Amino acid sequence: MPGAMARTTVRQSRQESRDRIVRAAEVLVRKRSYSELTVDELMSEAGLGRTIFYRHFDDLGDLLVPFSMEQDYARRVAAHGQAGLFVSRAIRGFGHCEFSPAELDAGFAALVDWVRHGHRPAGDAVTDRRAVARPTFGCTFTDPTAHAGFPGAC
Repeated sequence: MPGAMARTTVRQSRQESRDRIVRAAEVLVRKRSYSELTVDELMSEAGLGRTIFYRHFDDLGDLLVPFSMEQDYARRVAAHGQAGLFVSRAIRGFGHCEFSPAELDAGFAALVDWVRHGHRPAGDAVTDRRAVARPTFGCTFTDPTAHAGFPGAC
């Protein structure tokens, strides 16, 4: 069992360092624009070394709007009994917030239809680990022509 205990400790330590980074970002972003934030300043606030940042995130954008935040938001909405008012759509692309004009138009049209006519749009199960692990996750609403160069494209 020592191996299992060591893995648990490493996982906890990794989660703790990630949490410290996120909390430091929250503190700093309240003081000024996130566009002024640097990795060095963030890690100083977190009390961790710069290399730890890159074990968790590719860049500051990945920290500020990662998929895990979308999942966290979905969980919080559900915890408050409002899951029926939340819909999320995952897009397969190089980065986050990379919706093509066609994908944005389709999402907005679905939102307008929901508001005007009560037809709740379809979405992706962002909190379902099995669904997220599928190689096709995010393909339902992805415009394949918009992300053709992406290695994991649909």
